[in-house]
Amino acid sequence: MDKQDVSRQQALAPQAIMFTIEPASSKVSLSGTLTTSLGSSHNVVEQGVGSLTTSFSGTIGTLVDFAAASIVFREAGTSLDAAVSGSWSPLPGGLAGTTPADYGGKFDAVIDTGLSRSTT
Repeated sequence: MDKQDVSRQQALAPQAIMFTIEPASSKVSLSGTLTTSLGSSHNVVEQGVGSLTTSFSGTIGTLVDFAAASIVFREAGTSLDAAVSGSWSPLPGGLAGTTPADYGGKFDAVIDTGLSRSTT
């Protein structure tokens, strides 16, 4: 095996590579649907403009195997932080009020208790 073959094998060997997340180009938006046991569905909606989208910063640790054309995302070396997108409700513990949060969504639903009241 000559020096060039050794160099080629080393270049193809799996390598730990750290990726840096750039907040200006890392927007993540949430969406979802709540389906009840009664068969109704409700989409998550914004609590305010932009409350379902935020940016991230940090690093992602990977193991890149060029020979196998694969990337393994590793917990080691990965640290991500979502930016606060505004103040949204509820407070921690479900209390009334708003607090700074990464995302703020809500489901608008009418709850029909099936109870009726008669007036006489």
